[in-house]
Amino acid sequence: MSNKASIHFKKASPEHKENIFQWLEEPHVKEFWDNSQNHRKDILIFMNGRKEPSPYFDGIFDYWIGLVNDEPYCLVMTSEIFSTQTDLVDVWRENLSKNGRTFSIDFMIGNRNYYGKGLASPTLEAFTKFIQENVDSFIDTFFIDPEESNTRAKHVYAKAGFQCVSDFHRDCNGDKDVRHFLMVKKIDTRKLMTMNDVTKFCNELNEIGVKIWIDGGWGVDALIGRQTRPHGDLDIAIESKNVENVLKLLETQGYKEIRRDNEWNFVFGDDLGHEIDFHIFVFDDHGNIIDGLRYPEESLIGTGKIGDCTVSCISPDHLVKFHTGYPLRESDYHDVSVLCEKFGLAYPDEYAHLKNINDLIKSQHPLEVEKISSSNQDEMIAFLKRHENYSLFLLGNFENYGARLSEVPYSGNFKLIRSSNEIVAVFCLAKNGSLLIQSIIREPVFDLVLTSCIEEGISLTGLVGDWEFCRIFWQILKDKKVIQKETFTSKEILYQVDLSKISSLPQPNVRLLTDDDYSQWRPLRLDYLLEEGFPNDLNDEQLLEIFIDKCRKKIIWGFFFKGQLVSIADLNAKASDLGQLGGVYTHPDFRKKGYSKSVILKLLSDIKDIHGMRKLIIFTGENNLPAQKLYESIGVYQVGHFALLFGK
Repeated sequence: MSNKASIHFKKASPEHKENIFQWLEEPHVKEFWDNSQNHRKDILIFMNGRKEPSPYFDGIFDYWIGLVNDEPYCLVMTSEIFSTQTDLVDVWRENLSKNGRTFSIDFMIGNRNYYGKGLASPTLEAFTKFIQENVDSFIDTFFIDPEESNTRAKHVYAKAGFQCVSDFHRDCNGDKDVRHFLMVKKIDTRKLMTMNDVTKFCNELNEIGVKIWIDGGWGVDALIGRQTRPHGDLDIAIESKNVENVLKLLETQGYKEIRRDNEWNFVFGDDLGHEIDFHIFVFDDHGNIIDGLRYPEESLIGTGKIGDCTVSCISPDHLVKFHTGYPLRESDYHDVSVLCEKFGLAYPDEYAHLKNINDLIKSQHPLEVEKISSSNQDEMIAFLKRHENYSLFLLGNFENYGARLSEVPYSGNFKLIRSSNEIVAVFCLAKNGSLLIQSIIREPVFDLVLTSCIEEGISLTGLVGDWEFCRIFWQILKDKKVIQKETFTSKEILYQVDLSKISSLPQPNVRLLTDDDYSQWRPLRLDYLLEEGFPNDLNDEQLLEIFIDKCRKKIIWGFFFKGQLVSIADLNAKASDLGQLGGVYTHPDFRKKGYSKSVILKLLSDIKDIHGMRKLIIFTGENNLPAQKLYESIGVYQVGHFALLFGK
């Protein structure tokens, strides 16, 4: 049987009764499927619209029929798993979706004509895709739990993208304490603009006779001749006369306008997260730009390759110039570095330190670890401020707790790594086990940092910093068994807010919290940690101490509804004129009313007026679409990705 067979799904209905009950009598189904009368009755009740109570787990399951080439062949049962369920084993609770919804799956191929034909893995892949596309795109985590004796199932599920995270025991079909494996499939709900997406689009434009110039990150990679980093969108420069035809093409593929700066610059996107950013200009009859975005004419002479597709693009020297004059992101540092190294271009002033870094890497100077002291702390601070979007926790810890380990959970010994006379990394292993790190080089640093952490005598249980650096280091820590089990891992979208552009608006129900608000704040804070999946490593005394400290520093806010505290937010970190938003949470009964936005707007106003802050850093999970929409509504600017990685 070909794995390319046409597979689709529909809810089980009375027309499928004969199929299902015939399958339930098959020996290969009876071996592992719950064939009790209560389960059979639950299937019937579901097919009839659940018009009566169910004797089987209170009717929590949905049933789906799988069809291959329009012939029924399998049954899938699902139920949503909630963090509030009191009967969850720990391993289930630890692996719930952090930002979306989690569904459990049970599944059997009942039709003998399709059993043992290689359809199990394709069925599960097709079903998880079907659920996301047709039920709810926020369902991003799927559980399946084969019995230990069902060895074939574990292999099949792994082929479908499920990872075995742990084992657990439970009673099953009359047997006591049966060993099961929890297998988890997590789906990234945000779509990147891949090489295939870009070449497909370029080929479609060639077919309708439209010329574009590739700009932005894909323009860099076109010039380099290979993909050097992931891309969230595609930037194109295009003549005004061709825009209408391109928009018609995109609209047939489900694209619509999602953002507009003006008539010459707007973004079209689809429901999967693909985005195309239009930069529009007008040529006269002589090829001179006379209106729209005034690209220098000599900038439109670049050529490059994306996959097998030859494209026109912005010239290397102008792409470097276009990466200046605005708040820089880590992707900007990457793009300018690869362009200048590839084409021998001069580094702009904002990027001059990159030349020193690249020269250091090429020269292979030995790396040396130094403790922070009065003689080098100013140099360390200057290094961290050049990378302030990723270094705020380091800056904040240094400002609040100093450079030495104390009894405070977030204190630690600050150290730097130097090559020749240049700092290439700063790190601090906090008393609570979290390693805060900012490094501009990778492989040579990992062993040095790990050795230094081991010397501290503190168990390393967390890693916080730039995603691209931390994800590699985290894998090394797991390979070396420093981290034996992950407890929470998240790739966070990193935003910044320029507070000079924020206007102060009255928020009458929002105020700074005081010590007297602790009894209302504490349950909201604990619910926030549970919902987000963050580890709660503080006892009640420490939690109260931190709350009182935030109140006295005037960095914690709340929304009150008829005297009840229902929404909260605070600053997780603060360093000089920088702050980082954290702890944003609204009681479930008061959501979708704009309360979180009111709290954040009051916070922005206060940190600007009371604390004189210049910039706020925000991060949120890649799949937390509601939070992303909230933050984007207040005018944030995405600058990269941040890692929150914890284990034991």
